[in-house]
Amino acid sequence: MRDDFPEDVKRILAARAVNVCSNPKCKQPTSGPSETDKAVTNVGVASHITAASTGGSRYNPSLTPTERSAIVNGIWLCQKCGKAVDDDSNTYTVEILNNWKNKAEEAARRAIESGYRPQPLTINAKVLVHKAYFNGNPTQNYFIKITNTTRESDIEITHVWYESDNFSVDILAAKLPKRLKPFETHETWIPVAKILDHVNVYQNFRVVISSGEVFTSQQNMSVRPFGFVAGF
Repeated sequence: MRDDFPEDVKRILAARAVNVCSNPKCKQPTSGPSETDKAVTNVGVASHITAASTGGSRYNPSLTPTERSAIVNGIWLCQKCGKAVDDDSNTYTVEILNNWKNKAEEAARRAIESGYRPQPLTINAKVLVHKAYFNGNPTQNYFIKITNTTRESDIEITHVWYESDNFSVDILAAKLPKRLKPFETHETWIPVAKILDHVNVYQNFRVVISSGEVFTSQQNMSVRPFGFVAGF
C-alpha cells in the first residue's frame, strides 16, 4: 500500500512553489498552456520526502499514513528531478530535500511581499575560472570569479557548482546567497583535487541566480595559469 498525496495536497505543494521545480539547480517551470485553449501541460510532480511505501527512498517507518501523505512530507519537483530524487536516496537526503523546499517557498514568499519587480529583458553574468594558490598555502585551487554584467539590475547568486557527465560537486567556500550590483564581482574557490574530471574543466562550472538563469564558465585568460592570490 502506498500513502499517496491527495489531489488537494498536490495542488497546494505546486502553488507554494509557484509551479517551479524546487531543485535550486533546475528551477524549471512545471505548468503552462497546451495546444488547446482549455488544456494545461504539466511536467511537475509532488514527490515524497520520505517514501510513500516500504522499500522506497528515505522510508520512515515511524510515520503514520496520514503523516506520510501530508504537505509537510512533500516537495514540488519537475518530473526529471522527481525521478532523480527517488532513484538516489544517498545523494538526496531528507535534509537536502527539506532545504530545497524551504528555500523555494521562502523565495516565493519574498516575491509576494516585495511585489512584482519587472526584470530587464536580458540578464547577464560572466563566470571566469583560473588556477591559483592562497599566499602561504600549498593547496592549488580553482577560483571562480562571477561578475554581474547586467547594467540595469542587481542579481542574486544562489548556487555555484561544478558539473560534468561524470559527476557534480557544490562549491561552498564563500557564503551564499550573494547579491551583486551592476558590475560588482564575487569570488569563490574549490581545491583542484576535488575536481576529478579534467576534461574541459574550465567550461564545467555553473552559476545559478535567483531568477533561474544558469551561467556557464570560461577560462580566465587575463591571469597567469599558475599564481598566488591574497588570503580572504
